[in-house]
Amino acid sequence: MAQSSVKEKILIVDDNKNIAELIAEFCEILGYETRTLNGGKEVLQAVNDFRPNLITLDLVMPDIPGAHVLALLKKDSQTSNIPVLIISCVAGLQRQQKDKNLELSQGILEKPITLQILDKKIKDVLENTAPSCLS
Repeated sequence: MAQSSVKEKILIVDDNKNIAELIAEFCEILGYETRTLNGGKEVLQAVNDFRPNLITLDLVMPDIPGAHVLALLKKDSQTSNIPVLIISCVAGLQRQQKDKNLELSQGILEKPITLQILDKKIKDVLENTAPSCLS
């Protein structure tokens, strides 16, 4: 099976630089191009510059909560079709509190995660996202 020369891009947003870099390393092992951010303020600009096929998003961040970033992404016509995968240690708690913004994501993974789980979830999300949504 021939691989495409164009790598799919993943924007990784996590306030913990070490975790962001670990997720990026996992994604690069899986063949994706990555960029990391450690806060929510830069997400919209980074999305416009980097044009990711997928965004992974932590919920706990020092500047703007991840759920709020997710809502902003989904309200903006330029970013609303980009799938967002929540990767957070507090996702279960927010789900229990019925945070409606979490319903805007394409899935939730609770930390800690493994390479195998991340690989499966990213593939599932990207395979179920129409290519026209990613341009």
